[in-house]
Amino acid sequence: MKSKNRISLAAFVFSCLFLLTVSFLVSKWDDWESQKLITWDSSGYYMYLPGFFYDDLGKLNNHQYIIDQYKPCGDFLNEYKSPIGKYVIKYSSGMALMYLPGFVAGHVYAKLAHYPVDGFSHPYQFCMGMYSLLISFLGLWFARKVLLNYFSDGVTAFTILSLVLATNYLNYSAISNMFPHNYLFTVYALLVYLSIQWHQQYDYKRSIAIGLLCGLSALSRPTDMIAVIIPLLWGVDGFASLKERVNVLFKERKKLILLFLSAALIGSIQLIYWKIYSGKFIYWSYGDDDGLNFLKVHFWKCMFSYRKGWLAYTPFMVLSVIGFIPLYQKHKQIFWSSFVFIFIAFYIVFSWRNWAYGGSFSMRAVIQYYAILIFPMAAFFEYAFKNWKTRLPLFLFLVFCTWMNLIMTYQANGAGIMESDNMSRAYYWKIFGKLKMDKTERKLIDTDEEMPEEKASALQPLMQRVFCTDSTPDNCVEFNDSKAYFMQKGIDFLPETRIDISEKKGRWYRITCEVFMVKDEPEYWSQPQLYAWLSDENLKDIKQKNYRIERIASYSDWDKMTIDILIPSDSKGKLLKAGIYNPKGDAKFYVRSLRIDFVKQ
Repeated sequence: MKSKNRISLAAFVFSCLFLLTVSFLVSKWDDWESQKLITWDSSGYYMYLPGFFYDDLGKLNNHQYIIDQYKPCGDFLNEYKSPIGKYVIKYSSGMALMYLPGFVAGHVYAKLAHYPVDGFSHPYQFCMGMYSLLISFLGLWFARKVLLNYFSDGVTAFTILSLVLATNYLNYSAISNMFPHNYLFTVYALLVYLSIQWHQQYDYKRSIAIGLLCGLSALSRPTDMIAVIIPLLWGVDGFASLKERVNVLFKERKKLILLFLSAALIGSIQLIYWKIYSGKFIYWSYGDDDGLNFLKVHFWKCMFSYRKGWLAYTPFMVLSVIGFIPLYQKHKQIFWSSFVFIFIAFYIVFSWRNWAYGGSFSMRAVIQYYAILIFPMAAFFEYAFKNWKTRLPLFLFLVFCTWMNLIMTYQANGAGIMESDNMSRAYYWKIFGKLKMDKTERKLIDTDEEMPEEKASALQPLMQRVFCTDSTPDNCVEFNDSKAYFMQKGIDFLPETRIDISEKKGRWYRITCEVFMVKDEPEYWSQPQLYAWLSDENLKDIKQKNYRIERIASYSDWDKMTIDILIPSDSKGKLLKAGIYNPKGDAKFYVRSLRIDFVKQ
């Protein structure tokens, strides 16, 4: 080992040990019953393996058993019935190929330890977790190798450490590492490594390897067929260089053809699968909700939104974006391939209709592209290291982003504080930097208004309504030593409370409702909501505040649930309406009273 590479080697070793530590601290591998790694999207990619080896892929007879026993997802979320009556797995099969070694290890472990041999018992969970960590280590190793081709040992070390400590790569390499992004990061890092060597010596062995990697990336996520850009353009630094590359590839066309044939060979696996189980070689398995719309690019939402914005939750990566400038100035030979690839990759990612990509921490769909974004990041560090005036702010920013990343990673995993798919501006800042929180604060995921504490201390009663006292309608029952209004499926609204606020504008109002929740509703859009709506004299709603009461329900006692609303002084509103909306879900709960208070000006 050359001495000049020892710093980056130490950074690599530290990063691997750090990922291992975080994995065991957060994933709780010592608690077998609570650890479920093969879940949701990961279980969909993985389902090919137990379906092929232990079941019938077209019938999936064991699926309900898996759901009942291990609860990897809600229902038949990841499969659809095809026109010929067979089940077709929603996701493509590339990840199953990459999962295979971990699956085999889990199978052997389950056999030897006498666990259920079904693909989801504890040995499979543990082996897939450890195998996915190994994939993370492999990705970091090749990321280090490719960086050393262009940057110093110190810059490479700083880049690797920054990637692990200050970005959401940590979450997807140590915790949620069965997601395809961790695996594809490694595929891309290896692809760059081989592409560098391939352009130094065009040989058949590397042509096949590169083709297989390109095919595997496309087979894992079809949009990642863009991986072929890397071997074709890597090292091109301008138009003249591009013409020369075209001429060289034409001369080496046998190797190029072999590359594409190797990619097609891997890709044909999915075509054969679709033909057998759907009757068609090309079959859209994602249903009606997902897909690409290149005319509607969700740039702002994907980059900056509080719901899932990339830079809102991973601000350190702004240095990678800025780093394209010094990358162009100092390393033009890798600028164009990196820039063109990232531009196309992000355009595709931001064009997906379901732009938030489900439950995740930050924008997970760009994680695999960090294998390319480390180059502009390193170029920025190279520039910043030249002057102490830029070194100090960079170091302080790294410390801040590391702190932020570690806190948010804990919030998203160990503490269950961060919402996986429905964050809001109000809730983002409410939990910022916190390791603990009051459960009632979760209402700010839905509503963005909260009465200031100094206002809340001056609240005065306006009206109170106690249900089921003066009359006994059909829905009034005896519950928990008191009368209450019983709400269940089919009862869409609690009897609404309305007050005229025409002469009381420019004030804060707080609605307090006593609720005892006894049965939840798992379907997000069907959960009951406490609301405060302002309407005009024609009962047209002009301002709405509401939140899902299941976010803060204790399920063991009467909860005093509150919601705040500020009525602007120039509002055209006349009536304040308050109650609970129960949108046809299976939730069951009781309501005892509703009170409205306000702050007198």
